[in-house]
Parts: sequence; structure tokens; C-alpha cells
Amino acid sequence: MVNHYLTKSISRRVCRRAAREMATLPLVNLTEEEAQRVDNQWKGFAGEYTPLFHRLYKTFQRFDERWVSEEVYAPAILRALNPRHEALTLSHKALLPLRFSAIPQPRFIVLYHDGKFLSPTFERSTRQDVEASLLSAASFIIKPTHNTSRGHGIKRVENPTRETVRQLMKEYKHGFIAQEVIRQSAQTAQFNPDSVNTFRITTLFLNGRASLCNILFRCGQGNTCVDNGGAGGLMVGVDEQGRFMPYAFDKYYQRHTESRNGVKFEGVVIPQLSATVAQALEWHRQYMPICGIVGWDIALNENNEPLMVEMNLRFPGIVFEQICTDKPFFGERTDEVIEYAKSHQPSLGMLVAERYNL
Repeated sequence: MVNHYLTKSISRRVCRRAAREMATLPLVNLTEEEAQRVDNQWKGFAGEYTPLFHRLYKTFQRFDERWVSEEVYAPAILRALNPRHEALTLSHKALLPLRFSAIPQPRFIVLYHDGKFLSPTFERSTRQDVEASLLSAASFIIKPTHNTSRGHGIKRVENPTRETVRQLMKEYKHGFIAQEVIRQSAQTAQFNPDSVNTFRITTLFLNGRASLCNILFRCGQGNTCVDNGGAGGLMVGVDEQGRFMPYAFDKYYQRHTESRNGVKFEGVVIPQLSATVAQALEWHRQYMPICGIVGWDIALNENNEPLMVEMNLRFPGIVFEQICTDKPFFGERTDEVIEYAKSHQPSLGMLVAERYNL
């Protein structure tokens, strides 16, 4: 049985937020038959059913009862697949270069966490050494070691001065990682050279089997260093062979057939992506078997080799991932995920702790 204590309130909060965001959208209604099919597919989850998300998906793509609604995903499915404490710990950016050093990543210049400065060789550094390292870099990316949803707190710093470095160290006093700027593939840079444009590759590892859920390409628009949709970027679906959908979406659900600099999405194929997906599946099996779902943010470097920029465990997205690809998130494994989630619900104590950030 699904523990409904707090899951109802989580679902209501999700739906209230979504309703505000979708208030201006001309959403189509579900037929009675469609609503019944959705109820049959998702019954037993998160209390009351609302048709909001299925109306959204139907409006911008088509009807399918297997579309995943955030009101079910957030409190029930994700918490079953990715236990909260494990997800928070393993996705902490201070851990990425330490715990997952075997996965290719952008080289970091300095890591600051819990009052400690670490060098790229994982040795303790002094504040003076850190300032010198940052000053010697022509440019770098700096970001908090936690809470960077929608690109929050991520900055690109060019030609740093001593005053700039000291101000940044005050601003990021709770923890930061400074990384070298990625020289990205010409294939991804063409859509916006000012941002590092990445693929969100989401993988599922369940019952001993790893599979692909979704691929989303994100490209920034204009003079910005971040690429995600929440920061004004465009999002376009990609299939496993690297073929782009003919149009992208922005965060307002508007379709775009080309990026701001005039590059069309239709006809774009990045053949290296199939090998990158295979690597992401292997990384999931080898390094993250205790978490069922991982959203990998992967960039291609100038040699078209994949670099893991981040991994997302706390809340890998599903809404635009489904809309942009016209594909239910879990596909043919939907029933398998539902059965697993129903039998692996978090305890009442864990839900209370999550609600009050204990």
C-alpha cells in the first residue's frame, strides 16, 4: 500500500504550482474514456487524481495513459527509486570528482567544502593557494556544491582579478567547485557558442536491468553560460541514435524550429550519442546501483568525447523530457516501475523528515 500521509500534501503542492504555471495555456480536456484509462493505469498513487498533466501532454503531443504526472512522480515513484538520503549524498557536487573519478569530468581547479580547500590532486590547500590558482586561470566556471537547480548560482568568470576572486569566495562561502571551461564539440556549440550545451540522458536501473528513459538536448540562448530551459534555454528531444526532433520547446511551451542564431534542429544527427548512452547505462550499473533513476548531464568535448557535468538524483525532471520527445518517460517499463514503487514506499518517518527537512 502507498503511504498517503504527506503524499497527498506533496501532490497538492505540485499541482498548485503546476496549475499556476499552466494557467494561461489552452489545455484540451480528456474524454471520459481517456480519464478512465489514466485512472486504471495509475490508481493507488498519491490520493486524488487530477487530469492536469495528462491534459498538458495531450495538448502538446497526444494522449497516452502512460504519461507520468508530477503529482505521482514526486512523492511516490522518485522516492521509491531514489531513497532521499542516498540521493542527497551521492549527488553532492563535492563528491563527484572524489567518488566518481573514473567517470570523465571537467577538470576542477579547486573544491571548497566544510571549511576545507582541495586541489585537483585532492590535497588540502590554503586560502592563499586557492586564490593564486583561480587568478592564474584565464576563465573558469564556479557553482555551489548543492542547490543548483535551473542553473542557480552557476557563473562563468573571465580574466579574474584578486578582488573578484575574494568576492566569489565570500559569495560561495557554503561550498563551491571551480572548474575549467569545457571546450565543447562543434556539433553542440553551433546552437549557442556562449553556453556549454548538454544532453540530459536519464537512465533507469531496476530489477537488475539498466535502460534508457529519455534524451533531452539543452542549448542556452544569448549571452549565458547555462543551457537549461529554466534559465531561458531551449530543449529538444533526441533519440538513441542521436537524431534530433524537428522542433524544441522553451519553458513557456512555445515551439522553436531553430535556435536564436538560426541553426535548425530538423535533420541534425550526432552519431556519437549512441555510444554515450551506452556509457551512461554502464556508469549507472557500475557506480549508482542503489539509485533507480539518474539524470546525467553530459557534454561533448572538442573531440566529441563525453564529459559528465553533473548527475541528478534528487529530482530528475520528467515534464519537458516527455513533451520534447513525444514519449512516455518509462515506456514499456511503466507497469514494472509502478509495481516497484507501490511495494517500496518510504516510511512515515522518512516522509515526515523530508517534509520538515530533518
